[in-house]
Amino acid sequence: MKLPEKIVTLRKGRGLSQEALAEQLGVSRQAISRWEGGLRPARRGQPVPAQPSVPGVR
Repeated sequence: MKLPEKIVTLRKGRGLSQEALAEQLGVSRQAISRWEGGLRPARRGQPVPAQPSVPGVR
């Protein structure tokens, strides 16, 4: 399973929308969409959180 598939599986397994996950991680919903689509992780000026605050995800 590739990273984009893992992100989708974990997010849906926890019953989160892209918007809810984005809020918990401090990024935009569009960033989550890009990650799930296998596109670049983030644009400049939009940092990827160092440690996710999503329960159960390490």
